[in-house]
Amino acid sequence: MTETAQNIDSMQGMDQARFRFRSAIDEKAKSLELTQRDDMTKKFKLTYASLGPDLTIQGTLYGDRIRARLHRMPDAEFPLLTRGFHWINEYPRNR
Repeated sequence: MTETAQNIDSMQGMDQARFRFRSAIDEKAKSLELTQRDDMTKKFKLTYASLGPDLTIQGTLYGDRIRARLHRMPDAEFPLLTRGFHWINEYPRNR
């Protein structure tokens, strides 16, 4: 079993609520185990599948069945890579 631990800072729901997790990925089983950071007894197991350049994740999270399709953004679309670095900004780039 190939398992690596990674930190996920947070996920944001459609109601703008944020959830913080720790994750463990099992590459052979193609699964992702999320553990809530402030309550280690809450664990969720999700599975993932690669569909070409996209990734599909599904499972149960807080009693709700979820299925998400993730699309990889090209590096050229990330603002930090396209606008350059500036020590001093005349106007902040807050969105």
